[in-house]
Amino acid sequence: MNAVILIAGGIGSRTGLEIPKQFIQINDKPIIVYTMEAFEKHPEIDLICVVCLVGWEKDIWRYKNEFNISKLKIVVQGGSTGFNSIRLGIKSLHQYLTDNNDIVMIHDAVRPFVSQQIISENLSTCKKHGNAITSIPSTEALLRKNTDAICDSKESIDRSIVFRAQTPQSLRFLELLQLHKEADQKGIKDSVATATLLTELGWNVFFSQGSEDNIKITTIQDIELFRALLFRKNNVLNDYKEICVKGNKRLVENKLVILTWGNYSLRIPGTDLICIKPSGVPYANLQAESIPIVNLDGQIIEGDLKPSVDLPIHLEIYKNNPKVTNIVHTHSTYATVFAQNLKEIPLLGTTHADFSNFPIPVARELTDQEIEENYERFCGTTINEILHLRGIKNTPAILLPYHGPFTFGQKTLDACDNALILEEIAKNSFLSLTLMGGG
Repeated sequence: MNAVILIAGGIGSRTGLEIPKQFIQINDKPIIVYTMEAFEKHPEIDLICVVCLVGWEKDIWRYKNEFNISKLKIVVQGGSTGFNSIRLGIKSLHQYLTDNNDIVMIHDAVRPFVSQQIISENLSTCKKHGNAITSIPSTEALLRKNTDAICDSKESIDRSIVFRAQTPQSLRFLELLQLHKEADQKGIKDSVATATLLTELGWNVFFSQGSEDNIKITTIQDIELFRALLFRKNNVLNDYKEICVKGNKRLVENKLVILTWGNYSLRIPGTDLICIKPSGVPYANLQAESIPIVNLDGQIIEGDLKPSVDLPIHLEIYKNNPKVTNIVHTHSTYATVFAQNLKEIPLLGTTHADFSNFPIPVARELTDQEIEENYERFCGTTINEILHLRGIKNTPAILLPYHGPFTFGQKTLDACDNALILEEIAKNSFLSLTLMGGG
């Protein structure tokens, strides 16, 4: 089991506001809810524990129902310091966690912009090394202060050896218990963070990748920055949803799809997020708000509609081919004829050669076991086998046996153009082979 302790016990005095910062509403939603939602959405998180400012416990339980935070299981009162609050959170987990495969993530409730990728990388690092500290490199020049009394310096610090710790910070549960037992034995009553406690006790610390966007809201300026980041995120997501609609409707314009068959998807740059056509929705009805956004684990991040049933094929391709930015699947007539007959599209002339210097390949047939276990995912696996052998540059399209064509793009909407070209090449080849009496 993987649990996260959200530390929400601070009064937020540095914001200068009457309401503690974690409970301030941005777009009709408290900041802490954005944080809880990030962990609620992550498929590897099983339990959320909130260590809360005294007097706000009922509000947290209300948020659970209001915002559908199903993984929230524990709400406990915070301590006098962040260190004590962490200990209270750990103590509350005993009824749920029992062995050293259980992982505990400790996260600031006022870091609401923690991404799914940050959570995934932190968990992966912790599983491998026993602990994980989310961190980012230092980019500014660093100077060591001489004294407390005067702000002056005679010494710079090599920024390449300094990392800035963020959260989440994670340990295996039993090792976390051991860490705090050692702290008691050595009389350590406070520490800035789990990362600093680890180093104070001589433990080796392992870094996982953080982000400049993973801000900790401390001041009123941070609140405005979060508001701006949220606005940017919402606008960016909407922009890519619009592109996804455009890509799917282009398939209709080019007469490559009918009814609800086929799909176009694209990767949102700099993220692990994918936009894809929803299942069963007619192309004429597609709008930006109908496009689901999923992460690379297939979890829906945004949207109410079910993604295309071909999503697992797309995800396998995206996971293993970072240069692929968009994918099209159709059942266009001539390309599908070749796919259903397990025949590659031969290189017969310059029209084809302008598209690819190779025949358009057919992926291998799936085994009975692969079909039964997970047909769509293994279809993606067979596509990857060819892409890894030939490279994306030499493989703009692949035919799935008994199924249909998939095309790939490295620039937005390239896969749509490639699907159109592929169908024309397949038609030319089919007619040429028919005229030649071959096949």
